[in-house]
Amino acid sequence: MRGFISALIVGISLFAIMTVLHISFTKNVTSTYLITDFFWQIVEQSIGALFIVLGKLLIFEPDFEHEEA
Repeated sequence: MRGFISALIVGISLFAIMTVLHISFTKNVTSTYLITDFFWQIVEQSIGALFIVLGKLLIFEPDFEHEEA
């Protein structure tokens, strides 16, 4: 859940920075474009966070099957 929340924060931050600095691939920025870009940033950052979390779980978390009681 922490990964999703951080991805949400990063996605909104990137969207805000790109909107304020007028970084865009199109000259006509409409409300539909802004809404689509807003949700795309959140989805893209969430996918990235998912890969980071899966990598952490699969690579760095200890394997509990090999522990002795």
